[in-house]
Amino acid sequence: MGFIDLFKNKGSNNYKLVPYQKRINPRNKLFMQIAKDLDKEKGIPYDIGMELENIFDLDNYFIGIHRTGFTIIDDVKLKNYFTNGLVNNGQSFQGATNNSISLSDTVTPISSFAILIQQIKSCHGYNGSQGVLLIKIPKSYMNGEKPIYFNNDGIPVLLPEYIYGFIKVDDRNIVEIIHNPNYSDVHNYENDGLLYESGEYSGFSK
Repeated sequence: MGFIDLFKNKGSNNYKLVPYQKRINPRNKLFMQIAKDLDKEKGIPYDIGMELENIFDLDNYFIGIHRTGFTIIDDVKLKNYFTNGLVNNGQSFQGATNNSISLSDTVTPISSFAILIQQIKSCHGYNGSQGVLLIKIPKSYMNGEKPIYFNNDGIPVLLPEYIYGFIKVDDRNIVEIIHNPNYSDVHNYENDGLLYESGEYSGFSK
Protein backbone atom coordinates (compact mmCIF):
# COMPACT_ATOMS: atom_id res chain seq x y z
CA MET A 1 0.00 0.00 0.00
CA GLY A 2 1.43 3.39 -0.99
CA PHE A 3 1.90 6.13 1.60
CA ILE A 4 -0.95 8.23 0.23
CA ASP A 5 -3.34 5.28 0.17
CA LEU A 6 -2.29 4.30 3.70
CA PHE A 7 -2.83 7.86 4.91
CA LYS A 8 -6.27 8.03 3.32
CA ASN A 9 -7.26 4.69 4.80
CA LYS A 10 -6.00 5.42 8.30
CA GLY A 11 -7.59 8.84 8.32
CA SER A 12 -11.03 7.32 7.99
CA ASN A 13 -13.17 5.36 10.44
CA ASN A 14 -13.91 3.01 7.55
CA TYR A 15 -11.52 0.49 6.07
CA LYS A 16 -10.90 0.97 2.34
CA LEU A 17 -10.64 -2.17 0.25
CA VAL A 18 -9.51 -0.61 -3.04
CA PRO A 19 -5.91 0.11 -1.89
CA TYR A 20 -5.51 -3.55 -0.92
CA GLN A 21 -6.90 -4.73 -4.25
CA LYS A 22 -4.62 -2.35 -6.15
CA ARG A 23 -1.64 -3.79 -4.36
CA ILE A 24 -2.59 -7.47 -4.72
CA ASN A 25 -4.16 -7.74 -8.16
CA PRO A 26 -5.28 -4.48 -9.80
CA ARG A 27 -5.97 -6.22 -13.12
CA ASN A 28 -8.75 -8.38 -11.74
CA LYS A 29 -11.72 -6.27 -12.83
CA LEU A 30 -14.30 -8.31 -10.93
CA PHE A 31 -12.58 -8.06 -7.55
CA MET A 32 -11.71 -4.41 -8.15
CA GLN A 33 -15.35 -3.58 -8.84
CA ILE A 34 -16.43 -5.47 -5.71
CA ALA A 35 -13.85 -3.48 -3.71
CA LYS A 36 -15.13 -0.17 -5.11
CA ASP A 37 -18.75 -1.06 -4.35
CA LEU A 38 -17.92 -2.10 -0.80
CA ASP A 39 -15.93 1.09 -0.18
CA LYS A 40 -18.93 3.16 -1.27
CA GLU A 41 -21.13 1.16 1.06
CA LYS A 42 -18.76 1.57 4.04
CA GLY A 43 -19.61 -0.27 7.26
CA ILE A 44 -16.13 -1.74 7.84
CA PRO A 45 -14.25 -0.31 10.85
CA TYR A 46 -10.63 0.43 10.02
CA ASP A 47 -9.13 -1.78 12.73
CA ILE A 48 -11.27 -4.78 11.78
CA GLY A 49 -10.48 -4.40 8.08
CA MET A 50 -6.75 -4.26 8.84
CA GLU A 51 -6.92 -7.30 11.11
CA LEU A 52 -8.70 -9.34 8.45
CA GLU A 53 -6.23 -8.16 5.83
CA ASN A 54 -3.28 -9.15 8.02
CA ILE A 55 -4.52 -12.69 8.67
CA PHE A 56 -5.70 -13.35 5.11
CA ASP A 57 -3.19 -15.73 3.52
CA LEU A 58 -4.48 -17.96 0.72
CA ASP A 59 -1.00 -19.17 -0.14
CA ASN A 60 -0.65 -21.07 3.11
CA TYR A 61 -4.15 -21.35 4.56
CA PHE A 62 -7.63 -22.47 3.72
CA ILE A 63 -9.90 -19.54 4.63
CA GLY A 64 -13.63 -20.04 4.94
CA ILE A 65 -16.76 -18.83 6.70
CA HIS A 66 -19.70 -20.50 8.37
CA ARG A 67 -22.86 -18.40 8.49
CA THR A 68 -24.67 -18.80 11.79
CA GLY A 69 -28.32 -18.69 10.74
CA PHE A 70 -31.57 -19.77 12.43
CA THR A 71 -30.57 -18.84 15.97
CA ILE A 72 -29.51 -15.96 18.19
CA ILE A 73 -25.77 -15.97 18.81
CA ASP A 74 -25.08 -15.22 22.46
CA ASP A 75 -22.13 -15.80 24.78
CA VAL A 76 -23.25 -19.36 25.53
CA LYS A 77 -23.43 -20.37 21.88
CA LEU A 78 -20.10 -18.72 21.08
CA LYS A 79 -18.44 -20.49 23.98
CA ASN A 80 -19.82 -23.76 22.65
CA TYR A 81 -18.31 -23.13 19.20
CA PHE A 82 -15.00 -21.98 20.66
CA THR A 83 -14.77 -24.92 23.09
CA ASN A 84 -16.46 -27.80 21.27
CA GLY A 85 -15.90 -26.97 17.60
CA LEU A 86 -18.15 -26.77 14.56
CA VAL A 87 -20.40 -29.70 13.66
CA ASN A 88 -20.21 -30.74 10.02
CA ASN A 89 -23.95 -31.07 9.43
CA GLY A 90 -23.50 -32.41 5.92
CA GLN A 91 -21.74 -35.60 6.89
CA SER A 92 -22.21 -38.65 9.08
CA PHE A 93 -19.82 -41.50 9.68
CA GLN A 94 -22.47 -43.98 10.64
CA GLY A 95 -21.93 -46.69 8.04
CA ALA A 96 -19.63 -44.43 6.02
CA THR A 97 -15.88 -44.12 5.58
CA ASN A 98 -13.61 -41.17 6.28
CA ASN A 99 -13.43 -40.54 2.53
CA SER A 100 -16.87 -38.94 2.72
CA ILE A 101 -15.73 -35.98 4.82
CA SER A 102 -15.87 -32.56 3.19
CA LEU A 103 -15.54 -29.27 5.05
CA SER A 104 -17.40 -27.50 2.23
CA ASP A 105 -20.63 -29.08 3.48
CA THR A 106 -20.50 -26.66 6.41
CA VAL A 107 -17.94 -23.99 5.52
CA THR A 108 -17.88 -21.76 2.43
CA PRO A 109 -14.35 -21.55 0.97
CA ILE A 110 -13.19 -18.01 0.19
CA SER A 111 -11.41 -17.23 -3.09
CA SER A 112 -10.24 -13.64 -2.50
CA PHE A 113 -10.17 -10.93 0.15
CA ALA A 114 -12.82 -8.92 -1.70
CA ILE A 115 -15.11 -11.96 -1.68
CA LEU A 116 -14.44 -12.48 2.04
CA ILE A 117 -15.58 -8.96 2.92
CA GLN A 118 -18.55 -9.20 0.56
CA GLN A 119 -19.68 -12.52 2.06
CA ILE A 120 -19.30 -11.30 5.63
CA LYS A 121 -21.30 -8.12 4.99
CA SER A 122 -24.11 -10.01 3.25
CA CYS A 123 -24.35 -12.91 5.71
CA HIS A 124 -27.66 -11.68 7.20
CA GLY A 125 -29.34 -12.84 3.99
CA TYR A 126 -28.82 -16.43 5.14
CA ASN A 127 -31.65 -17.22 7.56
CA GLY A 128 -31.18 -13.98 9.46
CA SER A 129 -27.58 -14.73 10.33
CA GLN A 130 -25.96 -12.34 12.81
CA GLY A 131 -22.46 -13.03 11.57
CA VAL A 132 -19.95 -15.64 10.52
CA LEU A 133 -17.42 -17.95 12.08
CA LEU A 134 -14.07 -17.37 10.39
CA ILE A 135 -12.21 -20.62 9.73
CA LYS A 136 -8.46 -20.69 9.13
CA ILE A 137 -6.66 -24.00 8.54
CA PRO A 138 -3.15 -24.66 7.18
CA LYS A 139 -3.58 -25.70 3.57
CA SER A 140 -1.34 -28.74 4.03
CA TYR A 141 -3.75 -30.07 6.66
CA MET A 142 -6.56 -29.88 4.12
CA ASN A 143 -4.41 -32.08 1.90
CA GLY A 144 -4.08 -34.77 4.56
CA GLU A 145 -1.00 -33.79 6.54
CA LYS A 146 -2.96 -33.59 9.79
CA PRO A 147 -6.53 -34.44 10.84
CA ILE A 148 -8.87 -31.54 11.48
CA TYR A 149 -11.98 -33.26 12.92
CA PHE A 150 -12.93 -35.43 15.85
CA ASN A 151 -15.65 -38.05 15.69
CA ASN A 152 -18.56 -37.15 17.96
CA ASP A 153 -20.78 -40.24 18.00
CA GLY A 154 -20.71 -40.63 14.24
CA ILE A 155 -20.66 -36.93 13.34
CA PRO A 156 -17.45 -35.12 12.30
CA VAL A 157 -16.76 -31.93 14.27
CA LEU A 158 -14.15 -29.39 13.19
CA LEU A 159 -11.64 -28.93 16.01
CA PRO A 160 -12.22 -25.60 17.79
CA GLU A 161 -8.61 -24.48 17.35
CA TYR A 162 -9.33 -23.82 13.66
CA ILE A 163 -12.07 -21.27 14.41
CA TYR A 164 -10.39 -17.86 14.40
CA GLY A 165 -13.42 -16.11 15.82
CA PHE A 166 -16.92 -14.77 15.24
CA ILE A 167 -17.44 -11.69 13.08
CA LYS A 168 -20.60 -9.93 14.17
CA VAL A 169 -22.63 -8.15 11.48
CA ASP A 170 -25.59 -5.80 11.83
CA ASP A 171 -27.42 -4.82 8.64
CA ARG A 172 -24.29 -5.13 6.44
CA ASN A 173 -22.15 -3.29 8.99
CA ILE A 174 -19.28 -5.29 10.44
CA VAL A 175 -19.55 -4.62 14.17
CA GLU A 176 -16.72 -6.55 15.83
CA ILE A 177 -14.54 -9.64 15.85
CA ILE A 178 -15.02 -11.84 18.90
CA HIS A 179 -11.80 -13.84 19.11
CA ASN A 180 -11.71 -17.52 19.93
CA PRO A 181 -9.30 -17.99 22.85
CA ASN A 182 -8.73 -21.57 21.71
CA TYR A 183 -7.64 -20.67 18.18
CA SER A 184 -4.08 -21.77 17.49
CA ASP A 185 -1.65 -21.46 14.62
CA VAL A 186 0.46 -24.31 16.00
CA HIS A 187 -1.00 -27.82 16.13
CA ASN A 188 0.92 -30.45 18.07
CA TYR A 189 -1.92 -32.74 19.13
CA GLU A 190 -1.82 -36.50 18.84
CA ASN A 191 -3.57 -37.81 15.73
CA ASP A 192 -5.05 -40.95 17.29
CA GLY A 193 -8.79 -41.12 16.78
CA LEU A 194 -9.01 -37.88 14.80
CA LEU A 195 -10.32 -37.58 11.27
CA TYR A 196 -8.91 -36.15 8.07
CA GLU A 197 -10.40 -33.94 5.39
CA SER A 198 -10.82 -36.28 2.45
CA GLY A 199 -11.61 -33.75 -0.24
CA GLU A 200 -8.72 -32.69 -2.43
CA TYR A 201 -8.09 -29.03 -1.70
CA SER A 202 -7.21 -26.66 -4.53
CA GLY A 203 -5.87 -23.19 -3.79
CA PHE A 204 -7.54 -20.06 -5.12
CA SER A 205 -6.06 -17.21 -7.04
CA LYS A 206 -6.04 -13.79 -5.40
